[in-house]
Amino acid sequence: MFHYIITLLCFGYMAGSPIREKRRRSMKIRNFVLFAALIPALVFVNGCSGSGKSESIGHQINDVSVESEASAESKGEVPTDVSTEAPTAEPTATPTAAPTAEPEQKLYEIPREVNEEAYLKILDVPEGTYTLTADVSGMACYKEGAVYQVTLLKNDGSFEEFDLTEADGKIEINVKDALKAEISPVFRFVFGKRTNTPEPSEINVQAADKYTLENDYGFLGEVETLKNGVHFKGTEPCFIVRVPEGFYNVTLIKAGDSRSLVLIDGEALGCNVGIQGAGGRRGLPPVEYYMEDALASDGTLRLSLGEKDFNPGSLEIRRSSTLKPRKPHLYLAGDSTCSAYYPLESAEPQSGRFQTGWGQVLCHYITDGTAITNLGSGGTCAKTWHDIAFGGVLHHSQPGDYFIIMHGINDQSYSSVEEMKQYLSSMIDECREKGVIPVLCTPMQTAKFWRSDKGKDLSEFEAPLGGGKAAFMKGIREVAKEKGTFLIDVAAITSEQYGILGRTYVAHNYHLYNTGSGKEEDTLHLSYAGAKNVASIIATELYRLQEAGTADSLGKRVTGLTFNSVRTETITYTDKDGNESEYKTERITGIYRPYAVSPFKRAVE
Repeated sequence: MFHYIITLLCFGYMAGSPIREKRRRSMKIRNFVLFAALIPALVFVNGCSGSGKSESIGHQINDVSVESEASAESKGEVPTDVSTEAPTAEPTATPTAAPTAEPEQKLYEIPREVNEEAYLKILDVPEGTYTLTADVSGMACYKEGAVYQVTLLKNDGSFEEFDLTEADGKIEINVKDALKAEISPVFRFVFGKRTNTPEPSEINVQAADKYTLENDYGFLGEVETLKNGVHFKGTEPCFIVRVPEGFYNVTLIKAGDSRSLVLIDGEALGCNVGIQGAGGRRGLPPVEYYMEDALASDGTLRLSLGEKDFNPGSLEIRRSSTLKPRKPHLYLAGDSTCSAYYPLESAEPQSGRFQTGWGQVLCHYITDGTAITNLGSGGTCAKTWHDIAFGGVLHHSQPGDYFIIMHGINDQSYSSVEEMKQYLSSMIDECREKGVIPVLCTPMQTAKFWRSDKGKDLSEFEAPLGGGKAAFMKGIREVAKEKGTFLIDVAAITSEQYGILGRTYVAHNYHLYNTGSGKEEDTLHLSYAGAKNVASIIATELYRLQEAGTADSLGKRVTGLTFNSVRTETITYTDKDGNESEYKTERITGIYRPYAVSPFKRAVE
């Protein structure tokens, strides 16, 4: 009975844990289960130790035999070493609890000591110096042909960044008009059996090259060699590199042809990476994915993959410059209407083509002075997205960053209004505790749900309210009001806009439409033009919040974001009277910039 009481108390405690404790529950559950399972052992250690016999099969926990199903007493049997007579006056020995088994520590959980000087040098530039010679032979992973990233702090406060290749253990740096020069090694790892001979700057790593506490890099877990890559299989496979704690710019090139969840230090920095989009996105060359300011801790940086594609091809790691101020970051949460799709476009497609997420093209409106990490994941609602990717926001973000959340579409199918509100509120609270500024967005209206808020089908030029999605849009507005967060009401803005343009225009331009067959292929997901429309709304509203100096309930303001210029956008459409009309609105100008592609001169192929 004592066993069952303790078990119920343990799980009763866990049932009351709030959402923010969810990421720690697996550890709690393991400890509670071990503790609960140990109770019968404690009871029988004192009473049953003399028999040495058991008719049931037992589990071994710390060398104490514990019956797996029912004790001898529950079977109606009396243990042979327990007397049926009245107890004597002699005191009964108190059972001594065996120590609880500690979970085995993973190699990547063991902190590594790192010689900072082997990974980073900052040199003062004497006044009037034009060329500086730096010895790099003692830096980490030094090899002939190694490449080093150089960052110069100029006299006028500007920065210059470039790569240099070593020669005889040295690099020659042009430091004209510079105050300081920062040098750090560029790690270029290529995995598996290569079809081309690796370049001098590349380190070829085979599946058999295992990570240990004695080396600087290697694989952990079960890994198989592929052509131009490796395959992660089994439990928790990963690639680990010893580096000082800090921020790194990481470029992954995949060897597979499906989508991947990309994790750095076990936390998401990329969702749906490599997923092929519909609406004319064809062919899938090796997908490049660039992660800016990934946080490495405890002396290592760890790459792991999830979802369908577990095949990394190569990895480039660069230290984020410590001379340059860190950019403000936007972390994006959303579903398939936010996610990125591949292959990336080389030219703008016609309206109605190329499935695209608004998070993929937000960088067209916000300059590269702001970093954007799109964690949109197809099929997710607020709850499931939280479980997949929110840990990445908390791990990699810094105070002053922004967290833009758009859910409310899939929540109708997989959740409820109240559960959605609960998870949104929890994420807002946790972000604020870290100093990250949350921004809530209602989802865009769509041609698929061209209905009133009561579910009534609407005519061509009636403003859509989303049908059953309307309750979730309302729930998001309620959370924003209750929490005092910034709100971008994309649903209201697109409702007004779409009601003017008409359902046909929206379906044929902002969703996936086949002009050849005249078929509406998909009236929920966004085309390239539809994604740009939503991204421009979000960017413009952020710009307006920043310009107005609007504060949230904690007094936080949108500051430090850099945008393109504002212009009048004109859309030509056929109005409800059949006449050609113009829809005009003030929006941030869009300038093409490919999403998540390394800005550095060369990434590993």
